[in-house]
Amino acid sequence: MKEFLRFKMKGCPACIDSQPAWNQFKRSCKSKLAPKCRLKEVDSEKTGAYSFEVDSFPTYIVLVDGVPTPYEGSREAAALEKHIQKKGFLNKSRKRRTRKR
Repeated sequence: MKEFLRFKMKGCPACIDSQPAWNQFKRSCKSKLAPKCRLKEVDSEKTGAYSFEVDSFPTYIVLVDGVPTPYEGSREAAALEKHIQKKGFLNKSRKRRTRKR
């Protein structure tokens, strides 16, 4: 199982500012996700963010087979998508073949 986690905290200005990019990212990737891959938003007040040593918000973590790796890149939707594509979260696009007539 692969998960891309976004830890947020209620009232956090940076979390609020980056929410539209996260929403755009999720919409863009929804139909492209490979099997056993998911995107998950974690409310740090309700869930144990401490098990991942999250100390600032928002924090993005790639979790592959239970092993966490912090993401430290841009919070823009295109950068997030590019990162998870490199990590194998997205189905490989198939090139369309054109028929010769």
